[in-house]
Amino acid sequence: MLGFRLGFVRTCLLVLPGVVGLAAAACSSSSSRAGFDAPPADTTSSSGASGNTSGFVGGDSGVPPVGDGCTDAARLVYVLSLERDLYSFAPVDKKFTKVGALDCTLDGKTFTTVSMAVDRNAVAWVNMRDALSFTAESVMFKVDTKTASCTPTNIKGSWGGMGFSTNAGTTDQETLYMIGGTGPSGALLKVDFTKEKINTVVPLPEQVDLELTGTGDGRLYGFLQSKPLAIAAVDKSSAVFSQRAPLSTVQQPAAPMFAFSFWGGDFYVYTATDPSASKTTTVSRYRPSDKSVDNAYMTNIGFHIVGAGVSTCAPTAAPK
Repeated sequence: MLGFRLGFVRTCLLVLPGVVGLAAAACSSSSSRAGFDAPPADTTSSSGASGNTSGFVGGDSGVPPVGDGCTDAARLVYVLSLERDLYSFAPVDKKFTKVGALDCTLDGKTFTTVSMAVDRNAVAWVNMRDALSFTAESVMFKVDTKTASCTPTNIKGSWGGMGFSTNAGTTDQETLYMIGGTGPSGALLKVDFTKEKINTVVPLPEQVDLELTGTGDGRLYGFLQSKPLAIAAVDKSSAVFSQRAPLSTVQQPAAPMFAFSFWGGDFYVYTATDPSASKTTTVSRYRPSDKSVDNAYMTNIGFHIVGAGVSTCAPTAAPK
């Protein structure tokens, strides 16, 4: 999921021949130890939003229970490329499979990818911006992860990184959290899909570029574009970052070419330092159980990832 980038209304223009000429590749913003704490009780109200989530995931079987309503497609990770393609990603197999090219249009305008989240029905909710616009307003598109077909929604605003997290006390209810808004540091937001409205949860306590990913056991995490890069738990009531895990060996990416996802107890960060065809995304894996960072997990994958999404159907520990 692509973050909102510092400035909150800033747009990063990136020249990438063969993609969109001048792609207004939008930017995003925000803002250790293994075995982290369990999440405190839910303190959020309205629309069943999930609660406070301090700490990294603990262990379980890694396999969602039988009858949870999840399809195999909903257990995969999905990523968006700067080249406007949608891929599924199977972390165990280290395999990306191209679904198709996004052709998201509205009122005759072509939109470029910013970030993405995936719900329990394997539907991708994609943050898109007018490729030629100099504003930071996004439009939410609903994208079929089987065909890559796009449908615009009435959800509009200024946001970047996004991720679903299961609501406290439930196994199949979830809330979509986002980073965006206004103010010196921006805010943690959530989506009311019934009213097609974005609500503010709380202002962010500090200013730092931020990606989001959530889990099926009600947690929310951020990939912080700090120095060094870091992963942290994000409190869903206060937006406070806790228990940061530094990624000192991961190279600082060039905006907007970074993304973040959780799967099977591990975190995957997608970074690229250059938009050229010869320097594409590297996938690094952070494993909380031993605090290891594997920068050779996948290198130079052939395209540039700008967004990633994983549903709350994904396992929360390595499948056994």
